[in-house]
Amino acid sequence: MEADPSASLPPSEESSFDWVDRRTCLEILGTSSVPVFIDALMLAGPSLFLPKMFPPLIGKVGGLKYAVNELVSHGGSVARVCASYADPQLKEEYLDQYKRAMVNIKHHVVITAEGDVETMDKAKAPSDAHECIGLRLPEELYMYLSRGMIRPHVLNWLTYGTVYITAPLAGSDSELYRNLVSTQLDPLRRQAICLLTDSLFRYYQIKEITTKVWYDKENERKFTSRAVIPSPKESTCKWNVKDDLIQEVSIGLHVVEHPPLTGDYRRSPRMC
Repeated sequence: MEADPSASLPPSEESSFDWVDRRTCLEILGTSSVPVFIDALMLAGPSLFLPKMFPPLIGKVGGLKYAVNELVSHGGSVARVCASYADPQLKEEYLDQYKRAMVNIKHHVVITAEGDVETMDKAKAPSDAHECIGLRLPEELYMYLSRGMIRPHVLNWLTYGTVYITAPLAGSDSELYRNLVSTQLDPLRRQAICLLTDSLFRYYQIKEITTKVWYDKENERKFTSRAVIPSPKESTCKWNVKDDLIQEVSIGLHVVEHPPLTGDYRRSPRMC
């Protein structure tokens, strides 16, 4: 079926795009340094990698120009800019977020022309880049995830090192609910993480996992997989499922193949 030329949409604002020339931006901002321009954009945020603006820039008119002037006066160093303020959060929390954001930008994960998955500019990546980007998990875990054998929450807890417990959407924020999700379910979450780390390399076995709850952000509970007693691996190694039992159960299963999806497929046999 050929397209009808008369049915094409007329030109509109949605079919156009605008762009900004970087050289023009540098001239307007009064700098010729591309690294200073990039750092100024990060400070003037928010962005995808740095979710908040540099606190001293909040409320200032021309925040980007102000950020460029701050960087130029401090030798182009964000660390020196943060150190020039008395707020300790700028020297610790914000500076740490900035460094993590820059690592994600300079060394994000890419697929090479040969099909290999690695970090961009791998030779210049810092040794602890995995703390920002994360380590690559074994392919077997991704297979479990695709088959629904494991939920993505557990993998996120493991890679990010943080278990976030959020408030319920239904508004049932009560002491009973808080006790359920933060106390009664906590051992099960730890066992789920430990069940994975027992089969992974040592980094994940000694990695510290932090549990955070929405109603008490200052109180953080930390643990490692090795501290989980009893270990799920020690419990499951005692299981003894024989082959004849598996065969017996398999014979008892009645599996019907699905016919092609033609006609009234809603009446096709189901897998029992």
